[in-house]
Amino acid sequence: MEDKDESLLSGSLGHFWEDVRLGKSPGGKSSGFLKRLDDGNIQLDYFLDEDSAWRDRHVLPKCIYGATVNGHVLLLDLVHSMVTRRTHGLPSVRTQTAGTAILGALPEHVKMDAVTSASVFFPGITQWAGLQTVSEVPQNDDEGRGKSVTLHVEAAPQQECRISQGRTISITSHWKLGGSDDDRSIFAPVALECSARRAKAFRDLLGPLVQIQDILNIAYAGFVPARGGRVRFAVGERPLVHPRVWSARIMQVPVGVATPKSMTAMPMFSLEHIGGIRGLARWVNYCDQVPRVHRALSLGHRIGMANVEARFLEVASAIEYWVASQDQAGLKWAQEKRRPLALANRVGKDFTAWVGDPEDWDSVFAGTYNAVKHDPKFAPDPYALNYLAGSGWLLLLSAVLNRTSGAKLPGKVIFGSHRNSDLGRKIRELLSDPNALVNRRETPRRRRRRRA
Repeated sequence: MEDKDESLLSGSLGHFWEDVRLGKSPGGKSSGFLKRLDDGNIQLDYFLDEDSAWRDRHVLPKCIYGATVNGHVLLLDLVHSMVTRRTHGLPSVRTQTAGTAILGALPEHVKMDAVTSASVFFPGITQWAGLQTVSEVPQNDDEGRGKSVTLHVEAAPQQECRISQGRTISITSHWKLGGSDDDRSIFAPVALECSARRAKAFRDLLGPLVQIQDILNIAYAGFVPARGGRVRFAVGERPLVHPRVWSARIMQVPVGVATPKSMTAMPMFSLEHIGGIRGLARWVNYCDQVPRVHRALSLGHRIGMANVEARFLEVASAIEYWVASQDQAGLKWAQEKRRPLALANRVGKDFTAWVGDPEDWDSVFAGTYNAVKHDPKFAPDPYALNYLAGSGWLLLLSAVLNRTSGAKLPGKVIFGSHRNSDLGRKIRELLSDPNALVNRRETPRRRRRRRA
């Protein structure tokens, strides 16, 4: 983020207007103070006159436009509003909290919360995306010592694909030079963009970017924050300086959530493995269609991992739900009544090679799931529950990514990843341990034939 934007968000006085519309003069202004909170949200405080302070209701505005001592700002995604009423001559204060700030937005471009394009920058994922922006050509002298280096910086070709509601997602690279002549730096992240031909609410364009970030979080095993972004208010708009974006939802690491141990380590899978930009588009559409499965796969990297029992129950119920929905859709593979086994068979040999015996795994997984739900005397081993939850989560992830990519390559890569080899060994040991504190699926009893 640029220094001037940091100065604005660290605390700025200014005048503010609610629900600014293009071509219409704004209503009454309020003077207030804006600052960014520790959780990444932006808080705005301003004084109220005596009549406004005692109004019973206040509807959250769609946007708040501000002209501050440190620049222009547009606040979006208003999530909270409260009034602190005071008497005896003390001023009453309204406090409003927003999740997004568009910095450098000029009032003649603002039309409520509507934009035509939103893009965010992710440094450190060029390997995952398969893009190259910066190339180096070193040269040595006759004695083999470094003589010079030539840097070539060029944005990668843009790849794009249509998604629902008339939107388009695209991926390319962004670059920017910084520093002085003797201390140059290059910022060259991957740029993810969601755009529309007609202006849409900012949150409608941010949503697909958040869902793509979920894929990054899964691949790198931690929350991967974006660093900066841009918006366009009109199609074809090419201002000299693009308005910048700060959005807590995609740029602020949530409290209690881990970040990746290393952004240079090999991710669990790459963009190519999951079908490229078309695979990302299908993933976004799938998340909208089956939000319950999406949450089971992604929320751990947004709100933190739950305790082992809650995580196990969440994963198992998501498997049950998804296989049952496919059964209702008439898919033959989902007609197997043992839901976890149906999904294991659907993923196929890659899961079998990783887990050992899929029928044995189904027996332990389903039996333990039923016991945790219904048997108050059952006291499972928390480590065993953790292994079962992890194996079910990987199975569900592989099945979904196989579906969205249109191939079985994602499952092969996921179960072949070094990140999951240790869990595979532990789950195989668990299945072969006769003393493990788990439960097995009950074998259905045969019905006795009645005598005539």
